Amino acid sequence: MPSDNPKAREHLEILNSIPIGDRSEYALTIPDMANFEASLTLSGCPNDEVDELITQLNFYRENKVDDVSITLMQVLAESVKQPSENSEVDKITTIELSSQPRFPTGVAAVDNMTFGGGYGCTTVAGNAKSGKTTFAIGASVEASLAGWRVIYLNCELDRSEAIQAFMRKCGGTIPEQVSERLTLVTPDVSFQPRDAIGRIREAVGWGDDKILCVFDSINALVDLSGEGDNDYWGALSVWRNFAVRAAKLSKGSLAFLVVSETNRLGQVKGGSLEYKSSCVIRIQKDKCDNSMVELDVMLSRSSPAGSLGRFYRDWGRGSFTQCDDGFKA
Repeated sequence: MPSDNPKAREHLEILNSIPIGDRSEYALTIPDMANFEASLTLSGCPNDEVDELITQLNFYRENKVDDVSITLMQVLAESVKQPSENSEVDKITTIELSSQPRFPTGVAAVDNMTFGGGYGCTTVAGNAKSGKTTFAIGASVEASLAGWRVIYLNCELDRSEAIQAFMRKCGGTIPEQVSERLTLVTPDVSFQPRDAIGRIREAVGWGDDKILCVFDSINALVDLSGEGDNDYWGALSVWRNFAVRAAKLSKGSLAFLVVSETNRLGQVKGGSLEYKSSCVIRIQKDKCDNSMVELDVMLSRSSPAGSLGRFYRDWGRGSFTQCDDGFKA
């Protein structure tokens, strides 16, 4: 419980420093709001500071369960626990189309084929230097402009390189909405799913109802965690299950864009990530021209899948431009 006689301003600073999902818990530690307000006034706190504090505390007390962002944070915490043996049982009486929210990828052909963009746990896979990070950065920018809260776990570039890549995508100047809604996290060694949850909780704002977390890449996350030294595939499955389960439990309001490598056969290196994802987008380098790639939707559980054709990968602008008669919807 907060101390009995601090200044109102100190309470406000503490409250605003707490992750959004924990503020209701903090507010509810005060059992008697009337006596608490009276003690602040008697201690000489300015009336405007007392009023502001009491207004915020009452808001968080009353909205403990109702706010969608808190509900999503609870789902996020649940996603790293061992799944229960319970199952959902329904009688099939009507056809129900997938209502999972889509996040735009910045590549029109992809968004057209998937009925709006990535959703649930979407994997973007490709061989080395094919443009996976370029794709992920473009999708992150477009998603933030579309109202998503985006947390980008950057494990492939150093911090300054990542910022420069985002600036290239944005034409040299980061739009205010992107700056406000996109958080760049550069993990250090021993980074685990619980650390990712902490960074997400810190970034989420009150009322956020669509959250996108980007793993760039899941392979590098495993390397950073240190767990892959003994059991690479086991460590990879921990990150995979975290993303897949969070997306499922939240019905796509917690979405994930997972960057993964492919093997020599063009299959996803992800411990069955290819089969557990909602959608898999593959990027393959042209064997003769490094500036050209082929894009295809390998799998999509609620839309068509197939080849999208050849694209020019513009590194300077962080974009993909279709250059033949691929899928246009």
